[in-house]
Amino acid sequence: MPRPSPQTDRVVTLIGLLAASPDRHLTLAEVTRRLGVNKSTCHAILSALTEAGWLLRDPRRKTYRLGPALIGIGRQAAAGFPALEFARSAIAQLSLELHLHCAVLDVKDDVTTVLDQVRDPAARGIGLHPGASYPLQPPFGAVVVAWSEPEVVEAWLGHTAPERRPGHRAALAAIRRRGFVVELAPPSAAGYRRLLTELDQRLPGPLADGRRVEEVLSELAALADEERYLPTDLLDDAVYRLNDVNAPMFGADGSVVLVITLSGFTTPQTGRQVRAVGERLVRATTELNRALRHIA
Repeated sequence: MPRPSPQTDRVVTLIGLLAASPDRHLTLAEVTRRLGVNKSTCHAILSALTEAGWLLRDPRRKTYRLGPALIGIGRQAAAGFPALEFARSAIAQLSLELHLHCAVLDVKDDVTTVLDQVRDPAARGIGLHPGASYPLQPPFGAVVVAWSEPEVVEAWLGHTAPERRPGHRAALAAIRRRGFVVELAPPSAAGYRRLLTELDQRLPGPLADGRRVEEVLSELAALADEERYLPTDLLDDAVYRLNDVNAPMFGADGSVVLVITLSGFTTPQTGRQVRAVGERLVRATTELNRALRHIA
């Protein structure tokens, strides 16, 4: 396991805080409090990042925001994800149309990573954090695993208790039939909601008690796995509390390369409403997949 680097963690956390609320400018006192460091240490970090162009300082208000040097870095990073350029316009349209947060996630090995998100002010919460990674650990990652090779499915199921595996197999089959994933909000897991709140407040840095984000995500997966997180049926008049709705984008080899996610549902949805949202999402990903095939 790599040795922790507190100074690096502070820089990552600071950039994440400013990126999460780009319209908000932070004072030295606010950054000091959020990073949990003394004022002289915080001032040194801010000065170095400002000199590098990663931050801009407003001399009148004495506040800091993201700087222009990150624009070029972001462009170079985006160049490594050509499909992202196609997905950006689609997620903006979906967010505007459905009044939900809409994010695009990259799929690599056994994790998904948030590449970009469009937020809607009417949606609940703040959605996902760009840069955050989530493990393919049951029940998370079903949107990737449902279209994967049998050995990937078996490896994924191997992370859960044997008595839960038949239910997950049924959920994967239902996902393939309808083309999208529905993830429900666990109704009784107070610990789940507490961990989500901690993540919202601390991502992308470590939590206040020193735990790494990866550890907390594993805890979340274990708690969600105890609940009815992946429904197999969507009954027209039944009511569902949603975490999110996901659909895949495919590469030339048929594997899932990107995931489009809708979140921020403010009210419970009927099965009929959930299907309408999922089918709208599938239409968008189908159009994206068609466009990607033309440039492949």
